[in-house]
Amino acid sequence: MWLTDTGFYSQHQFLHLLSSYGGTQNSGSTAQFWSYANGNNQPFNTSTPLSSSGVLTATSFQGSSSSTEGFADLYSLTLHALFTLGSGSQVTSTDQNIKNVIAAPEPSDLGMMGLGLLLVGMLGLRFRQAKYRRDC
Repeated sequence: MWLTDTGFYSQHQFLHLLSSYGGTQNSGSTAQFWSYANGNNQPFNTSTPLSSSGVLTATSFQGSSSSTEGFADLYSLTLHALFTLGSGSQVTSTDQNIKNVIAAPEPSDLGMMGLGLLLVGMLGLRFRQAKYRRDC
């Protein structure tokens, strides 16, 4: 099975993409998953591989892979899944996706920013009080 979508726009110089898959299958079946990106915004283009699962034979499976790609403009994403069913078996559920993971600031960075804002507020209050005392 192939799925593709085009017209994704990169707001940052580098994208942090997380490719993940998971599901369940009956014994005797196999599954494989691949994900791709393309900086030329072409559908079904496999020029930039993001992840590959290898052959999965377990009845329950999951995995993920992250990568950093640099796309200057529009780009496309493609998912590919291959299922081989054993005799009398069926895939009961699967999920595969690609997400753009935006890095969250570290707690220490947030603490430093909060401390800086507190100091600026205290300086403003001090100057306002000094001006009030001069005017009285």
